[in-house]
Amino acid sequence: MSIRLAEMLERRSALLNHSGHFYCERMHSLTDFIDDVGEGNGLYQLYLKPELQPLKRYDLKYWPGIADILRSLGMEDVNVTCADEATEAIIKARRPSLMDFFRELFNRIDEHKTGHWYSLPRTFKLSDGALATICNITRDLPPDEVIDAAYVKRTRHRLKEQGFSTVW
Repeated sequence: MSIRLAEMLERRSALLNHSGHFYCERMHSLTDFIDDVGEGNGLYQLYLKPELQPLKRYDLKYWPGIADILRSLGMEDVNVTCADEATEAIIKARRPSLMDFFRELFNRIDEHKTGHWYSLPRTFKLSDGALATICNITRDLPPDEVIDAAYVKRTRHRLKEQGFSTVW
């Protein structure tokens, strides 16, 4: 995505540089971006911002382009690891299934049914319709793949037959 964004910024620059018909009211410098994202960071405001203020005197021609920075971010090799074995197994499965989704959802609900003040009551249960709605929304299923309460009920029964009884 960062490479696509860099390409769009480069196209915008080309339009601005080669046409007298377009104008951009504000060209951002790197310090402007850093100030914008550091606005809510007290440590940045206290320590780094005063150090960066003298750098604002340099025109944009002295700074690397924002598109170049984004392109560099896009080239970065990112190593993503899974937080637990269950997540890794779901991601590496050949065919991700809704059964795996519901198994994990039921596990997570069960983890939060402790009965403490800020948790779910131990007797908490969701209807099949509510679980279908949660699944449709969280998985962002297209209209032709939306599941219903009957599917959830069949899935619960299949899981129960497999010995999975977390939410019952």
